[in-house]
Amino acid sequence: MQVKREGPTLKQATVQVLADLITPTSVDEIARRVLERYPGTGKNPAKRVRDLLHAHEMVGVGRARGVCRV
Repeated sequence: MQVKREGPTLKQATVQVLADLITPTSVDEIARRVLERYPGTGKNPAKRVRDLLHAHEMVGVGRARGVCRV
């Protein structure tokens, strides 16, 4: 049974982090910032954030691999 969490959902935390960005930022850095707001409890929480970013096309990938622009 899943326990209801207090605070923002993973998607809400991700959108908040993306809204705060002012420069191109690596996907790993975005995941780190999201996990500060929404602590992951799984085996690989950063992968869950990356999957969300790509599944919802929340980021544009620049020339450098793994660098995101919003």
